Amino acid sequence: MANGKKKFSAGKIILIIVLIVGAIAGGLFLLAKRAQNLAKQLTMPKEAVVERADLSQSVDGTGNLTVDDSVEIKYPSEIKIIETLVEQGADVNKGDIIATVDKSSVTSSIVKLQKELDDVKTQLKNKKKNKLTSYQIEELETRKTELETRLKLMQLYYENPFIVAPESGFVYSIGSSSSDNQSSSSSINLDNIDISSYLSSNDVADYSAVPVKAADGEGEGEGTGVITDFAALKLVAPVKGETPVTSIDENAYFTAEIKWLDGTEEVTDKFAADTAYGLLVVLTPKEGYEFSLESLPTISGTDGDAQFEIIDGNLYISAVYPATEAESTDPDIPPQPADPTAKPDDSGKIPGLPDDFDLEKYLKQLAGLTGRTSGLDISSLYGNMPSGVDYGDLLSGSGSSVGSSFSDNTLLTVARKQNVKITIQVDELDILAISEGQAASIELDAIPDKVFEGKISKVALVGNTSSGTTKFQVDIVIPMDPSMRIGMSATASIIIKDVRDVLTLPLKAVQQSGDKLFVYMGSDENGNLKDERVIETGMSNGKICEILSGLNEGDKVYYIDASDNPLMQYLEAAEAEE
Repeated sequence: MANGKKKFSAGKIILIIVLIVGAIAGGLFLLAKRAQNLAKQLTMPKEAVVERADLSQSVDGTGNLTVDDSVEIKYPSEIKIIETLVEQGADVNKGDIIATVDKSSVTSSIVKLQKELDDVKTQLKNKKKNKLTSYQIEELETRKTELETRLKLMQLYYENPFIVAPESGFVYSIGSSSSDNQSSSSSINLDNIDISSYLSSNDVADYSAVPVKAADGEGEGEGTGVITDFAALKLVAPVKGETPVTSIDENAYFTAEIKWLDGTEEVTDKFAADTAYGLLVVLTPKEGYEFSLESLPTISGTDGDAQFEIIDGNLYISAVYPATEAESTDPDIPPQPADPTAKPDDSGKIPGLPDDFDLEKYLKQLAGLTGRTSGLDISSLYGNMPSGVDYGDLLSGSGSSVGSSFSDNTLLTVARKQNVKITIQVDELDILAISEGQAASIELDAIPDKVFEGKISKVALVGNTSSGTTKFQVDIVIPMDPSMRIGMSATASIIIKDVRDVLTLPLKAVQQSGDKLFVYMGSDENGNLKDERVIETGMSNGKICEILSGLNEGDKVYYIDASDNPLMQYLEAAEAEE
């Protein structure tokens, strides 16, 4: 060797590396075994005694408190709401006025309903002439009943232009349509026009009326019998400081009674500043003449279309005018001091009903008039009718709306305070043990020191499947406590099985080998368990199990609880990862 050093072959180097790795691995193995033996020595057997106890099995679930029972307060979609007087979360009592109704919208609805009712009555009157089938007659009769009922409902709202709470509770939600259907605050509400005085007291549907917009130029020219000349009717829009027109020129066709209203009383003096006014005109034809809806006077300057109604031969005109000009502000005139005797503003309070108002009678009437049928839809049967008969007018023609149904808007929802509800999801393996009327214990995160009792009110018949697991919805009703709030997080526990005064043992003390369950009846001085005994178990709640055979009350069994030894926990976790 030239350099005097001894060279090692590659094979020898590899052998040395293998020996070193093997020694390290062997050392680690021996260390692990010694550690396991040490851990076992540190963990001494525990003792458990067979005892008699009550045992129950439960199904648990979580959810949030929600409203159990509520009532939707609705109103006809034809009318408008002036103002909703309550907010979400507010307490309301039965009989509280919760909204005010635009009376002029009720009047308009009465007029339209009456016109449709007249159309339906005409078609029924001419049923033989029009060769109506029994199906068509039945539909028209149904619609006639609906219209008469709706007219009575509108009359009720006209006489009582407000909405009251039918029950006590709190406002759970405000209907989206309640704000959309509010009437403009700049428009006057014609509350002083007492339409009921012009209607028959026995039947609200005994007059013919229709709201119409008169075209420019109407009212000119002569007519035989039908009045077309309205030149004597000289109506001028209200102007601040001017005197209202309350009479007309003498003419050969009609007499007139004219009223101007400011929303609270009749105006006979001068028009005030910054005030909207309503107009009511009653025209009475003179002998030999009559009014027609085909010939109407022109009413200009109004805030929206004027309304025309023919009742018992008289022509009724109602209109709303925009507010007059506001008073000018003079900086040289100091503002008047507030009246020290004035009462404080109570606008924040919910107004009450008059003392003589019969609430129960009103609610009964309202319920009777809103419990209507939805109408008979038989249009699909017309395809099999004989040819040569035109049914188009009956379904969609001549201004009739036969077959259409009425709709209502939701003002708000009042939640009843008696109960609240929690909804949980129950696994399909447990659902057959759940039934309505079962008891449940409820705990609220926000009220940790109290357990509430509830009952199952509903068990879903159809489950929801997700990720291979099917769960069923279960509703639990709980008596409402003053400390509860809607939306609170809750946990429910439903007992599905229970046994009384049975032998029990902790599950940790029960050993298993295949299908065999057994316990150790003793242990030696080194902590080794011994004396196996086969047992039979029954119900379990996940921590304690029922002993059916193999043990007697007072027997002692022994077991190793690895959860008491951190080193054993670490080693078992390491083995599980391998």
